[in-house]
Amino acid sequence: QLWKSEVAAMILKPNAEFPWDFCPVYGISRKLGFLFCKIDTKNQTIQPYEPVVTPLKMFRGFELLIMHENYFDQMCQCLRKHKKN
Repeated sequence: QLWKSEVAAMILKPNAEFPWDFCPVYGISRKLGFLFCKIDTKNQTIQPYEPVVTPLKMFRGFELLIMHENYFDQMCQCLRKHKKN
């Protein structure tokens, strides 16, 4: 649904990533112009994230936002606008 623009973004919960599952999805997504962003809940920001490509199972201890690069600036503006002080 994300690749076909049926949804604007997707959030992956913290989880173990297996390279044989994650790497193909990451590679195709990047070629299609999608960004992977680390969600910083403390500061209410998002930062582009480049995962470590390794043949080993890795645990990612944070939520990961995936969206098209065209939406990044707009998403950052929305977060600033609605940021709790």
